[in-house]
Amino acid sequence: MATEVMVVEDEVVLCRFLLDFLEGIGYSACDAESGEQALDLFVEARPSLVLLDIKLPDIDGLEVLQKLKEMDSACKVVVMSSYGAVGTVVKA
Repeated sequence: MATEVMVVEDEVVLCRFLLDFLEGIGYSACDAESGEQALDLFVEARPSLVLLDIKLPDIDGLEVLQKLKEMDSACKVVVMSSYGAVGTVVKA
């Protein structure tokens, strides 16, 4: 049985790479390009794992993380960043 993974990433190339990789190793995956889209999709998809970019075009990734955990505290979230935002990632 495939596990649902949601990728929240606004960089199209990276998002596509992650989706292709996950699907290639047998996971069912969906994606969102913004925080709002992620929160809406989360309600429908109920993924077991979320790969969450910290820098999103609309809502800060930390706010998205907090809202995801309020919706489902058991959901696992991996916070990603291509920026040198070590303090923010540690806070997450």
